[in-house]
Amino acid sequence: MKLQMLEKEVERFSSMVKAIMNVPPNLKEAAMTLLFHILVNYRLRILPSLDDVFKFSYARKEGDSDNRRVKTTLPKIVRRQLPKCKISDHELRDINEYICGYLWDVAKVHRLYGQDIVEAYREYIHTSCMSRESCEYVEIYAKNPDKVSLLAVFNEEGECVSKALLWKTDSGKLILDRLYSEGAESFNGIAILGEARRLGAEIQDNPYSPLRTLFAYEEEISLKNFNVEYVPYVDSWLAKFRDKFLVLNKKEGVSFDSTSGEGLGKCPKCGCISVVGDGERSCSVCSYDQYHNAICCCCGEGLDEEEAYYNDNGDAYCGECYHERYFTCDRCIDAFSNDESTTVNSRYGVIYVCDFCSREYYTQCEECGEFFENDAVVEVEGNGEYCTSCAVSIATPCVSCGRFFMDDEINHQTNASICDSCIEEEVLA
Repeated sequence: MKLQMLEKEVERFSSMVKAIMNVPPNLKEAAMTLLFHILVNYRLRILPSLDDVFKFSYARKEGDSDNRRVKTTLPKIVRRQLPKCKISDHELRDINEYICGYLWDVAKVHRLYGQDIVEAYREYIHTSCMSRESCEYVEIYAKNPDKVSLLAVFNEEGECVSKALLWKTDSGKLILDRLYSEGAESFNGIAILGEARRLGAEIQDNPYSPLRTLFAYEEEISLKNFNVEYVPYVDSWLAKFRDKFLVLNKKEGVSFDSTSGEGLGKCPKCGCISVVGDGERSCSVCSYDQYHNAICCCCGEGLDEEEAYYNDNGDAYCGECYHERYFTCDRCIDAFSNDESTTVNSRYGVIYVCDFCSREYYTQCEECGEFFENDAVVEVEGNGEYCTSCAVSIATPCVSCGRFFMDDEINHQTNASICDSCIEEEVLA
């Protein structure tokens, strides 16, 4: 039985090592540093979890079976158990996403081109101004397969459940645009991120928000075949004309801000190329002179343009109606629907963050249920993670190693409490 357990562990460990060895070139040095520290700390026997997707486990002492091993995420194991592993949080996050996508085949990621992109938007099951009947608005993507592809995951019914555009810039760089993946499909989102990293794409820190990262500001994407009836809503790029190309960039041009597929045409007032519908509205450059009012889509109040707030679909709100429905994440400073808000305890007090930031930077206490910064929680061996106050009230720290244990899992001596591992080390010493 013990031999079989060892064989299974070796198999899992080999798979993990293979995943680490196959990270993209830009992560190779950090990945080798991580692997070195995993090997040096071999007594922890860090392995992919058997039970939980995207979780890893480590042994508290030699001979621990799977049900005795501590299960958590790889970044948390590294930060708490491998303190000498000096790789950045960004590198650790990127390596973790790649390894998880490599080890757990929870979602098959398809890279789509041409008309298949249109069909994926048609079958996208979540709310989007470009989905279902509006999929024809993304025709310009289909006509530029050398510049635009789509990473997508489909369910068993053939419906698209998660997606992200993958741009190829004029310089040859791959850039992943905003990732659309609802909470129930978070595994699919990680799979898409893993595939994008495998392809060598640049990915911004928060992949679930519009593309605002600095590495895109020097890039351009020249699209041909732009003679289309409709254009998509694009919040990541501006568009300008150059020779026979429509050039997307981050610095200058007009916004593709139409949620009803309005096409390209000349502004009837100043003559510049813009996104227009029936030919009667002005472009964004001069519209303030001709149309200075917006209408709140909730209460109908008329607004000056500078007073209006807009959501990702381009809907205008007055300040009161907007703040009743949206909030700004205190960590990433992006705007989100209020139902995506999580209250967390930070070193600066109570703040409100988006779902992504709450998952990435905070941990929920098993006892009180509140969220705290990752480095402000305590792991009670084999019993989960707790805020400091709760950990002190339900567990006891080992005076030698400082780790916390439940009272029945630690040895209470006359003047102190000490764990089994530290007792064994003292005996061996």
